[in-house]
Amino acid sequence: MKKVILLALVLITGCQKYSAIKIDKNKAYAYQSEAFEQWEQTKKIKLEDAYKIHLEYVQTCKESFKNLNKETGFPLSYAYDNYYVFSSVTNFQKFGEFNLSGVWVNADTGEVKVVRIKPEENFETNGHYWITYYGSK
Repeated sequence: MKKVILLALVLITGCQKYSAIKIDKNKAYAYQSEAFEQWEQTKKIKLEDAYKIHLEYVQTCKESFKNLNKETGFPLSYAYDNYYVFSSVTNFQKFGEFNLSGVWVNADTGEVKVVRIKPEENFETNGHYWITYYGSK
């Protein structure tokens, strides 16, 4: 019985890796922008593979995500630093800011982490918010 409880705790904590970081807007690349395409060319893991990695992760840990569509996972709007960011937060273009909370897939290793960004760390999009998402329907 103790082994079952321990295994359950390991699985739960494994699905809830939360990090807090300070956002540098200059390291964010909007999906379908020229900057995103240049960024992706330097990465070992391409968007399609990162999307599959994120989808497998969220389907395994779906209890950790309230607003998850099990079939499509979360949409990607930005890459940040060395990560594809599949956003678990609904971002509205009319507000002109973006929050990078969600499932982050490392573009070189495929490592997955869940990141919660405080609202104070939202960054201004200056009206250049890409309404197109990879993976959304």
